Amino acid sequence: MQGLSTLKLFSKSKAQSKIIAQNAEEFRIRTMQVLRLAFLSSAVLEFFASISIAVLAVYLGFSFLGLLNFGSWGNEITLYHALFLLILAPEFYLPLRELGTHYHAKQEATAAAERIIDLLNEAERLEQGGDKTLADSSLGIEFNDVSFAYSGQSPKVLNQLNLSIAAGETVALVGPSGVGKSTLLNVLAGFEKPTAGVIQISGIPLADIQRNNWMDKIAFVSQHTTLFPGSIKDNLLMANPSATDDDLLRACHLAAAMEFIERLPEGFDTEISEAGSNFSGGQIQRLSLARAFLKNAPVLLLDEPTASLDQSSEAQILSSLKALCKGRTTLLLTHRPLTMQLADRILVMKDGQCIEADETMRKQLLEEVTS
Repeated sequence: MQGLSTLKLFSKSKAQSKIIAQNAEEFRIRTMQVLRLAFLSSAVLEFFASISIAVLAVYLGFSFLGLLNFGSWGNEITLYHALFLLILAPEFYLPLRELGTHYHAKQEATAAAERIIDLLNEAERLEQGGDKTLADSSLGIEFNDVSFAYSGQSPKVLNQLNLSIAAGETVALVGPSGVGKSTLLNVLAGFEKPTAGVIQISGIPLADIQRNNWMDKIAFVSQHTTLFPGSIKDNLLMANPSATDDDLLRACHLAAAMEFIERLPEGFDTEISEAGSNFSGGQIQRLSLARAFLKNAPVLLLDEPTASLDQSSEAQILSSLKALCKGRTTLLLTHRPLTMQLADRILVMKDGQCIEADETMRKQLLEEVTS
C-alpha cells in the first residue's frame, strides 16, 4: 500500500492486486486448516465429555428410581446425591477441555517461536561496548586498519581503512554512491561491527566504551530520517528530554524549521502521520537537523544533511551548520559543493580507503561536483 503511487506510475497496480489476492487466499487456506484441526479436536473432547455426563445422568436416574441395583449402595442414592454428582461431573472433565485449549496455544507459540528463533540466530551487528566513559569535551576519532564486509558478500566495503579526525575538526567525505561512505558512518556509530581493525575515540577503543555513553556523544543526521507517531514536540524531545520550550524554539530556528511549524494550526503539537506522510522531505530533514541542534553532542555524523532542501533552505541550513560544527568533531558525507566548503579537510573514498585531497584536488573536486 505504501508503494501504491509507484505502482500507479508503472501501471502495475492491477497486477499487484492479483498478487495481494493470491497471498490473501493462501493465508485463508492456512488459517482454515489450523481452525479445522482446532475445531475437530475440541469437538471430539466435548463429545466424549458430554457422552460421559449423559451416561452418568442415565445411571443416576435409573438408580434413583430403583431400576438398577449394583450392590447395596445402589438403592441408597438420593436426589441430593444425584444432583451433586451431576453438578460435579462437568468440573471433572474441565482439565481435559483445558488440555485441548492449552495444546492449541502451545502449537501457536511453537509456530511463532520458530520465527523468533530465526531472529535470535541473526549475527549480532551492534557493538556491545565496555565500561569506559568519555569526557564531555571535544573528541578525536581514529580508524586504524579498519575493514568491513557485509555478510554473504566477498568484496570488502572498508579495506584496512585509516582515518584520523582531530578534536573539533570538520572533515568532508566524498566519493561515488556505493563506495562505502554510509557504511563508514554506521561502523563508527556502532550499528555495524568491523571485521578487522580498531576504532579509537580520544585514544579509547570504541569496543571498550559504554554504548549509552557513546550514543550520548553523537548526533546522527541521516538521509532517511524516521519520524515516530506523536507530535512534533515529542519527536524533537527524543534528542533532549529535558529541553525547555526556549531550547526547542532556538533549535528549530537554527534548522530553519520554524517557518513551516509556525504555519501549522497546532504548531509543535501537530500530530505526525505514519512515516511523516503529512510533511515534505525537506521539512522532515529540517526536523532531523533540529534534533541534532537540540542534542548538542560533541560529535556530529552528517549523511547528506541538505539533500532534500532547496537552494534557499540549503543556504540557511549551511549557515547554521557552520555554527553547529564549530568546536565539534564532524564527519560530513556530501556531494554538494556548498556543503563541502564547511570542511577543514576533504577526503575522497575509493576502493574502501580514504585519500586526503590536496589543494589542487580540492579545487578540481569542487569544479567536478559543481558541473
